[in-house]
Amino acid sequence: MKTKITGKTILSNLDTIITGTTLLICVILVNVNVLMRYFINRPLKWCDEVVTSLFVWTVFIGTAYAHRRHAHLGVDILVNLFPPKGKRVIQFIMDILQILVLLMLTVISAQYVYHLIYVRGVYKLTMTDTLRVPKWWTGIAVPIGFGLSLIYAVYFFLKDRLHLIKGFKPQAPIFEEEPEVTPIEEHIHEDVASPDDTAKKNLEEKSAEKTISPETPLKKGSDGGRKKTKKGGRKS
Repeated sequence: MKTKITGKTILSNLDTIITGTTLLICVILVNVNVLMRYFINRPLKWCDEVVTSLFVWTVFIGTAYAHRRHAHLGVDILVNLFPPKGKRVIQFIMDILQILVLLMLTVISAQYVYHLIYVRGVYKLTMTDTLRVPKWWTGIAVPIGFGLSLIYAVYFFLKDRLHLIKGFKPQAPIFEEEPEVTPIEEHIHEDVASPDDTAKKNLEEKSAEKTISPETPLKKGSDGGRKKTKKGGRKS
C-alpha cells in the first residue's frame, strides 16, 4: 500500500526520517573509512567523531520513535499473575513513574546542554577535539529525544488511562511495507468461505434437488421392457 507523501506525513514521521537518515550516514561513513584505511592507508581522521555524533542522534531520536510506535520491550511475567483489575492499577502506576522518570531525564539532559554553551553563566562554547565544532550540536539530541518520549507518554496516559482526549489515527510510515501473509493464513483464508459464497452454494444445491425427480419403481413386462407399477393398481 503506497502512502501519498505530504507535508503532514513528513512532519508526523519526522523522528523516523531523522533516525533513518543518521543511521544510513553512519553506515556509509564507517564502510568508507574501513576501505580508506585498509586499501589506501589513508583513514578519515574526522570519521569517528562524526559517526559518534550521528549515532547519538540515531539512538535518542530512535528511542522517541519506538515510544510512539509502542515498540519498547517490556517484561510482564509478574503483571500477568494479577487479575484484570490489578493489571490496570499496576499499569496506571507504571505510567506515572514513566512520566516522572522521563521528566527528570529531560531536565538533566537540558542542563547538560546548557553547560556545553555556558560555563558558570558565561557564554563559552565547548568544542570537539578534531573538527572543532560546538559539542551542543551532538548533546542537544538527548533532551530532544527524552522530551519527545515525555510528550508521547503524557499523550498516551491521557488517552488510554484517563480517557480525557480522543485518539487520532496515526499517520502511516512514508515507506510502509505490505503485510506478509504466512502459508497458514493463506490456508485459513482458502478454507473459510464468505457468507455470499455459502448462500450461493446452498441455493444451487436446492435447485439441483428440485430438478431430480424421485425414482419410480419399475417392473419387467412380457416384452422384455419395463412397465410402471402403480401403488394399489392391478398388474397388466
